[in-house]
Amino acid sequence: LVTHSFEDFSVNGRTIEGSMTRNRIRSNNDGYPEVQTSKDISILWNENTTFNRVGQTKRIWVSGNDTRSWGDDVFLTTGNWNVLKNGVLQRSVTITKELRREMSCRFLVSGTMDIEGSVGSYILDFGDGTCDDVAVVTIGEREQEIQLGRLRRLIRK
Repeated sequence: LVTHSFEDFSVNGRTIEGSMTRNRIRSNNDGYPEVQTSKDISILWNENTTFNRVGQTKRIWVSGNDTRSWGDDVFLTTGNWNVLKNGVLQRSVTITKELRREMSCRFLVSGTMDIEGSVGSYILDFGDGTCDDVAVVTIGEREQEIQLGRLRRLIRK
C-alpha cells in the first residue's frame, strides 16, 4: 500500500492538495496483477476556482504481464469518481462496462462510461474491441459518433 500526500505542492502555478492511495496486488483471485487506486485531490486553479476529484479505480493487467514486450499488454479498468468545482458536483463518472486498453492501440478499444453532469447525462461507449479512434456518445435516444483523436486535438488548443 502506497499513499502519496500533497501539501504545499504546486505545478504551473496551481496548488495541489489531497492524497492518492495505491494498493498493488501481485496476483488477484484470477491470478492477474491488479492496482486499486483511491483519490481525493483538490486543485486550486486560480484564486476563485478549485476542482476536486474523489473516487476509486481498479486496473487489472490481464495480458502481457509475463513478457518483456509492452505491445501485448492489456489492461481492464473499473471504477467511479466525482468531479467538483468550488464544492459543487459537476460530473459523476461510473465505468459500467470495464474499459479495455490494449497497449498496441493508442485508444481505448472497448468499455462504457456513464457520465452524469451538471448540464446533462450521457453514455460514452468506446466500441467493440476494434483499434480505432471512434467512440459513441448517447444522450437520451440520440447517438453521435465522435473521433477521440480529433477531440484530444481540440482540447489541447
